[in-house]
Amino acid sequence: MVGLPMRLAVSILVLSLAVPAVVGLVSDVEEEASVHTLDGTVLDIRGALRDVVRMGAGGYGSIHVEMPTGYTLKLGGEGADAASMRFALDGETVRTVHLEDPAVMIVGGPLTLSPGDLLIMGCVVVDGWPCVEVTTG
Repeated sequence: MVGLPMRLAVSILVLSLAVPAVVGLVSDVEEEASVHTLDGTVLDIRGALRDVVRMGAGGYGSIHVEMPTGYTLKLGGEGADAASMRFALDGETVRTVHLEDPAVMIVGGPLTLSPGDLLIMGCVVVDGWPCVEVTTG
């Protein structure tokens, strides 16, 4: 018959092998959830930009930015960045999305947003092209 010390040793061995696997699984699930949240944010902002551009000059709209905690979103900038969204985690860019659908230039940027911020967008015409001016409120 196996004594209590042997049972405890086997139990501790099983736990020591199982815990890292469970922690890894939880980490993967959290990362996957963050990716899905960012995908949803991209779709929401693209839809809002599309609506504002379709309204024409003077059209406006707003959207609350939903992202996982720790992320920031930078909209617009100079050159090619004027038509992009860049997500950063702890200050490091982790994803760049080019605004091709609709193809729109962001003016008033770069604008950095945090989770829960209100993004205010207005359609303006620059050199004959519809652009979106962004601010936060």
